[in-house]
Parts: sequence; C-alpha cells; structure tokens
Amino acid sequence: MKLLLDTLLSKQIFTPTPVWMMRQAGRYLSEYRKVRQEAGSFLDLAYNSDLAAEVTLQPIRRYQMDGAILFSDILIVPHALGQGLRFAEGEGPLMDRKDLAHLSLNQVDDNFSKICETVFKVREVLEKNHPQTTMIGFAGAPWTVACYMVQGHGKSNFPAIFELIESDPKELDRILNLVVEATVIYLKGQVKAGAEVLKLFDSWAGLIKDKALFERFCIDPVKVIISEVKKEYPDTPFIGFPRHVPVEWLEEYCQKTGIDGLSVGEDINMSEIKTDIVLQGNLDNQVLLSGGDGLKQAVEKICSEMKGRPFIFNLGHGIIKETPPSHIQDVLNVLRH
Repeated sequence: MKLLLDTLLSKQIFTPTPVWMMRQAGRYLSEYRKVRQEAGSFLDLAYNSDLAAEVTLQPIRRYQMDGAILFSDILIVPHALGQGLRFAEGEGPLMDRKDLAHLSLNQVDDNFSKICETVFKVREVLEKNHPQTTMIGFAGAPWTVACYMVQGHGKSNFPAIFELIESDPKELDRILNLVVEATVIYLKGQVKAGAEVLKLFDSWAGLIKDKALFERFCIDPVKVIISEVKKEYPDTPFIGFPRHVPVEWLEEYCQKTGIDGLSVGEDINMSEIKTDIVLQGNLDNQVLLSGGDGLKQAVEKICSEMKGRPFIFNLGHGIIKETPPSHIQDVLNVLRH
C-alpha cells in the first residue's frame, strides 16, 4: 500500500501517518554533498538524470520515506523558456532579466526531457525496491516563478513584480501565461514518466496582501494548470502550497484551484482550517534543527491536532542544511512507534 498516494485519493486516515519532508534530498546529508561535488554546478546536477535520481533516492534508502520528491528546482521552467539562470554560492538563483523579451516555448521539451528522465529512473527503482513509496513530481506555481524571473534574483521581497503590476500588467500577464503553458507541458511529462502525485510550490504567495490580486495571480493560474493536466491525467492528485497566506483565504484557494491536498506553512495552526481537504505539514524546520524534547513534543502536538483527519506529515518549509540527519530519524520514530 502507498499510504501517501492512497491518503490523497481516498481521504482516508492511515496508521502510521504517511510522511515525507520538503528538501529531504539536500545538503544536510553527507551522501548528497558528495554527489553535489561530483556534479559541479547545481544545474549540472539537476540535468544529469543519473545523479539527480541518486540524490532523490538517498533519503528513501536512509529513512524509508512514504514520498520520494523529484530532485530539481522550480526555476527549470523559466530556464527552459530561455531565461539565463545560474546559482551562485551564498547568493541563490541569478536570472537574466534581459531575456524576458525573448521567452519561447520552442525549446522546452529539450530541457524537460532531462528532468522527466530522472522521474522515470527513480520510479523504476521505487517499484523494484521501495514499492510503498509514492513518486512526487513538482513545479513552481506561476506567481512564485515569475517573482524570480522579473526580479532577477531572490534576495528581496520582489519589488520588481509589484512595480510591473502597476506599470505594465499586460507584460506580466504575458510572462505568467507562458509559465502556465510551459508548466502544463512539464507536469504532463512528469506524470507520463512516472510521477504519481504533483506538488505546486507557491512559496511567495504570502507577499500578496490584496485578496483580488491573490485570486488573479495565485488561484487562477494554478486552477488552469490543474485543469489542463487532469484532462489527460484525471487520477493524479495535486498538492498546493500557498505559503504564508492568511488562513481565511485557504478554503477559497482549495475550492477554486481543484487541489487534492493542502501543504501548510509553520505559521498556521492546521486545526483552524475547516475544509475537509487532505492537509500536509507543518513542523517548524527550526524546531527540527533544534531537536531534543521540543521536537518530540511538536511532532506529538501536530499529530494530536490532526487526529481524525486525513493527513500527511511534513514540514512547514524545507529542511535546513545544518539539521543533523538523526533529527529526521527522531521524527520518524515518533510517527512510527
């Protein structure tokens, strides 16, 4: 039985609670750091299907997680559209804003095929060696992806995209529409290659303080993506992650986008979410970093609050690179005792 997939499809409550963690493949693992060094640049790792499959599988071998999330990056989509992208140590992603005028769907298949090859290779290993583990594909939600594209980097609250809303909203619509179209192609390719669940990361949704703008830029594009993918793959569940959005906006987000699961940030008390959708979350990654009795108590508190509801245990955001790997095992020991 695949507890994670079955939870999303049936909304049933399973014991033990299915669990995976955002950024479970990453720098906190020594085996990841070794492969990362071998690959060279981050993009060289992401586009090398053998190496990307290896790092995707590392936390599955170590922890027997219920979900294996594709190792990639949300900025693969604008890169495929023709925007220059590089990752600088200590600076994060850097993108060439001059390329925005020349975005095109002409080459997306070449870039996406490399990522989908990773999905295929991971799914093949899972079916053979870890049949209980669900293969999770993902993409960035268009608003968050556009934030990086328009700003050119991620070291601010993205004032450039709000300036564009005011100065040239048609240009922003053009960018978003291209991202939506490319993301549909990308996610269909991932499902065809073996992804069983898809997640859309809207990490910067909380920057929007106006509800009408939230609907226009966060709800509507996600709704289109899910609708288009489900025309071809109706049984593939989606998890949405509109991070730092007011709790009172979440029910409308769930209803209008068509998501099957809601990933919840650490800033929200999940018991306040009244919709019957499957919830995922929401351990504070700082608590995971600290460990000890506080970690055990936090895990038990979340499980107590989610008792009687279909639920997937996860973090409110990704694992911090300094987190001791033993702390992840401590969480699993509580969940699987």
